[in-house]
Amino acid sequence: MMDYPLTLSTIFRRAETLYAGRELVTRLADKSLQRTTYGDFAVRARRLARALCGLGIQPGDRVATLGWNHYQHLEEQEGEPFGPGLVLRGAMERLSPILMTATATALALVPLVAAGAIPGHEIEHPMAIVILCGLVTSTMLNLLVVPFIYLHFGARRRRTEAVTAQ
Repeated sequence: MMDYPLTLSTIFRRAETLYAGRELVTRLADKSLQRTTYGDFAVRARRLARALCGLGIQPGDRVATLGWNHYQHLEEQEGEPFGPGLVLRGAMERLSPILMTATATALALVPLVAAGAIPGHEIEHPMAIVILCGLVTSTMLNLLVVPFIYLHFGARRRRTEAVTAQ
């Protein structure tokens, strides 16, 4: 039985305490290596935590990130060959989380939009319309435009790499 919880924070604290001077190597998206130490990593993590607290995010709050390199992950880590099949698979895998988030947010806004500009809601009604339209736009961008852009520029990058390799 452990006498402390097995969480990321305890793992990071242990790594900082026991291995502060040991090297930590990370491969970046451009395939270069970034080298630091566990001690430096802990300092940077604390700096990020303080910045998030300064923005009003408290310990225990949920913070989301966009899976901006999902297509690249499928290609490099799962061996999916570049092409329309990769983009279609990536879009389909992202479809459910994107639609669930958009639907939950939209359901919260629909009553404000449906109520119209009634007295006392002069600000909420137009704001709900703008947020709802932005939500629809960003959902369509994520599901339709981002895959097309990755396919287009990924093909161009491969052509450039093939020419420079020759």
